[in-house]
Amino acid sequence: MHEPIKAGDTCRIIRGLTQAKSPNLGLVVKVGPTIMGNHGAPHTRFGRIVRVEGEGVCQMGDGGEFLPLGWADIPVAWLERIEPDAPPSEAVKTDRELSHE
Repeated sequence: MHEPIKAGDTCRIIRGLTQAKSPNLGLVVKVGPTIMGNHGAPHTRFGRIVRVEGEGVCQMGDGGEFLPLGWADIPVAWLERIEPDAPPSEAVKTDRELSHE
């Protein structure tokens, strides 16, 4: 059984709201705190959301544009814990290949 992703973990973003078009796809990030929704509960659709930080990370703005802030609030289901020199996961390779078709 895998340990849940927690603050301080290094992860790769493997999914995004815009699927293969997400500018965050494949970026390596540092996981920060859990972001609490209404009443401190997980998001009803996406589950537990965490703030991640990393170079080039974009947060989607209210108008649907990507804002290059260096951080984003992302569901843990979209993250893959990695070791520092791990190669890209198959999920990222597949999404990138599909976006070029």
